[in-house]
Amino acid sequence: MFARWIVARRPVSFRAWRGVVVVLPLSLALSCRNATRGDPQQDIRASIEIHGSLKRTFETRHDGLRRELARLVGEQATPSQMTSNTGTIVGSEPGIGPIGVGPPRERNAATGMIDAIPDALCRSLQRRFRDAYPESVARIADASGHAAWWRLLDAHVAEITAYRNAVFRPECDFGLRFTHGLLLDATVFDRPLVGNRLLALSAIRGVVEDRVADAIGELGAMFRAIEFTAGANHMTARVAAARMRSEALRVVAFLAESPFARDADLQAVHALLARHIGAMPAESGAWRGERAIGLHAYEMARAGQWLSLLPHGEFSDIRSTGIESFGDGVLRHVDDDEWCYLRIMRDLVDLARRPYHERRARLDAIRGELDEPMTGGGRPVVAKRLLDDVEWIQRAFAREQAMVDGWRLAFTIATGNAAPADPVNPATGRPFAMRVQADHVTVWDIDLPEDAVDRDAMGRDTTAMMRWFRVSEPIRVRRIAARRPSTVSSRSGWTDRP
Repeated sequence: MFARWIVARRPVSFRAWRGVVVVLPLSLALSCRNATRGDPQQDIRASIEIHGSLKRTFETRHDGLRRELARLVGEQATPSQMTSNTGTIVGSEPGIGPIGVGPPRERNAATGMIDAIPDALCRSLQRRFRDAYPESVARIADASGHAAWWRLLDAHVAEITAYRNAVFRPECDFGLRFTHGLLLDATVFDRPLVGNRLLALSAIRGVVEDRVADAIGELGAMFRAIEFTAGANHMTARVAAARMRSEALRVVAFLAESPFARDADLQAVHALLARHIGAMPAESGAWRGERAIGLHAYEMARAGQWLSLLPHGEFSDIRSTGIESFGDGVLRHVDDDEWCYLRIMRDLVDLARRPYHERRARLDAIRGELDEPMTGGGRPVVAKRLLDDVEWIQRAFAREQAMVDGWRLAFTIATGNAAPADPVNPATGRPFAMRVQADHVTVWDIDLPEDAVDRDAMGRDTTAMMRWFRVSEPIRVRRIAARRPSTVSSRSGWTDRP
């Protein structure tokens, strides 16, 4: 699903294959390449724009599929409908069919983020962050190591200021072209990823230099960018937002333990977290966008172009066993395959409204469905490829939401506000483990009780991608002076571990 693949030539027909298809993985490693300046994929995207109409799909005689398509049309959920509901921004390709009118440029946070961090700077910062940005905030703040990071901030004051101002614009429209399907240019989401890291460095510097109020301001801008990114109705954007939020919470942790953080600062962070959680867009929007991209992929399969979307290794395997027979098999069962996919996607959209622990049974069942023969024969080959990353993405979202809820709970108690009687971890379905002492609140047992190695439905190790969403240390927040009791709380359900 999320391991996107880009072909370096026009889509390949099952019956018209010639030569070798060169493919490059997109996945979450976005490249910051501007689509209007030498993007080799522009011609390819133009050639597949027509598939956004789903012309071949709407010609199906499959009753269940026809009913589901009618429902999606009513929800404005087809690729062309979702594209027409978005605007156009810098970086979108001109002259490739109609697109909706977005917000004015001066009101659009997306255009502001793109303008604030030009292409060359974005690529440069990505390389630097990839090579040197540590997962530990303490390593950044350490006196022996922060000088280089502070120099980076000093060199880009104008860009950071422009980015900060951009994220507080009233609207955000990334101008996504769902009619490009799996080749949709998602590199625009590099800007908030890079911009938020600059803000994180600025916030850490503020804490180190006893400018905690400034650091909280940077956190507010980070959360605002996260909300806009999460609301883009695209799964790459939602995963990027989850990673950005996990990095923002590392800054929150550093601030919460700082000797420079005053009671008013802790109260401000609590208010900031509460506002952010209330403003976070629903996860279901990302699954709706993913479904639109899946619909486009099936239209390409019906046009005989499914092979052009496969990674090179799988293409080579198919080539050795027979491209013709594989293509015929996909086309023969495409109605049942797409019907299977859309039923599962409907459930995933609905499940997004529930906490992870209530999703588990259905997610386990989905894994089985993708390996079972379909009613009309064959297996859902396309559906399994499109849904290959569902499990690890669901776990990533679960861990990230548990982190956010754990931090809100700790700050709620530490600042003397009323907390739920039995605060439940949305990932596990069990109460958070907590200890409330005279001067600190500690929350733990946040992560999922799973093996150290995560794998997706195709058996690939996803541990490296999951590292941003793991919670290895307890959450700890100092209690404000006015709320410190003389004894440790023994409230029911709270524990004295660890």
